[in-house]
Amino acid sequence: MTELKGVRWEELKSWKEAGIAFELIDVREEWEHEERNEGGVNIPLGEIVKSIAQFPKDRPLVFYCKRSERSRIAIQRLQEKGLANAMYYVVQ
Repeated sequence: MTELKGVRWEELKSWKEAGIAFELIDVREEWEHEERNEGGVNIPLGEIVKSIAQFPKDRPLVFYCKRSERSRIAIQRLQEKGLANAMYYVVQ
C-alpha cells in the first residue's frame, strides 16, 4: 500500500499555478458539498469504490472532507483495489 500524504490547500494552489495536474475529489455527502464547495468532483465516501473506473490513473488523486477522516478511508479503500495514485488528502 502506498503511503498516505497530507497536503494543504496552499500547496494545492501552488500546484495549480505550476501547472501540476491532479484530480480533486470531495468525499463528503452531496448536501455538505453544496454547503461549501472547494472545487473538484463530489463522490461521497459510500460511492467511492463503485466509482473507481472513472478515476484517472495518470495524475495524483487528492481527496478532501471536513476533518480528513473520510478522505483517508477513501484512499485506503481505493488502494486496496489497486489504485496506486490515490495518496493525498487535504489537511485542514
